[in-house]
Order: sequence, then C-alpha cells, then structure tokens
Amino acid sequence: MFSTKTEYGELDRRIELTKKQKEKLLLVLTNPKIPLHNNPAEIALRETVIKKKISYGTKSENGKTAWENMLSIMDTCRKHEVSFFSYIREIFSGERKMPKLADIIAKKGNIKLPHSIEHIQLLNKLYLFSCLKS
Repeated sequence: MFSTKTEYGELDRRIELTKKQKEKLLLVLTNPKIPLHNNPAEIALRETVIKKKISYGTKSENGKTAWENMLSIMDTCRKHEVSFFSYIREIFSGERKMPKLADIIAKKGNIKLPHSIEHIQLLNKLYLFSCLKS
C-alpha cells in the first residue's frame, strides 16, 4: 500500500506521510485499550467551537483562560459522572459535601493530569475560595 505511486503529487506526499506514521497508526492492533476513534476529543472541542461562534469569542486573554479552564473542569466532571453545576455550586457556597475531583479521579484509579498550569491555579483558587467561605 505504501509503495503505491500515483500521478498526483499531493496524494503521493500524503501516502509518504502516512507511511512515516505507520507504527503509530497500527498501534491499536497491539494494544486493545487504545480506542479506534477520537470522538471524546472531538466532542470536547465541539463545545468550545460552538461557544466561540455564538459569543464571538472572549474579549481578553484572562477571559479566554477562564473559559478554557471551566470547559476543562466541565469535561473532567462529565468523564467522571460528576454534576458540573453541583460541583461548582458547592465550591462557591462552601458546602463541600462532594469529594474533590482529584479524589474522585484517584479513587477510580484513572489519574489524569490537568490540561495546564492555569487549570491547576484555577482549582487552587476555587479551593481557597471554598475554605474562606467555611
């Protein structure tokens, strides 16, 4: 398949690029835990794109960072079957009946690193805010 030559330069270039990625592309055949699709990533990205289209984006870098962090937390909540709105409400109300997201993730044994340092900083701010409220 990768030795095929066509009369189309761009197609030949694409075949060569695919050949270079062959090992990664076929990894799914040796590791059954690797999903055959990237639907979760596409779904997570779709929310961001739709919000951006509706609101014409954020007005500042801080707004962009805040929105990205909230989407990241929302996606983490969804992946671990935690109500995002209940989670955020508890943080700001100081109730803290629910365990922290980090504890939920660790308990499931599915530890995932936050997407960015800004995400960590936001979680720290939310935690500190909840401590001040209590």
